[in-house]
Amino acid sequence: HNYLEKGVLSSSFAQAINGVSGGDFIPVPGGCLILNDTRSIIGAIGVSGASSNIDEKIAKEAIRLSGLGSYS
Repeated sequence: HNYLEKGVLSSSFAQAINGVSGGDFIPVPGGCLILNDTRSIIGAIGVSGASSNIDEKIAKEAIRLSGLGSYS
């Protein structure tokens, strides 16, 4: 959530995606990066269907239960 807000949403990457999608890109919290033991990104998970905060909590719990790594 913090990474999404501070990194992706304010980045030129998000602006570029929005530009090529004709303004249809609407980034909202609801996903998390999956990190390994060295805090390197090994994947991501996104959830949709409830409020953004609940979606994010579900994503974090899914990562925790999977045993794949930690989350950011």
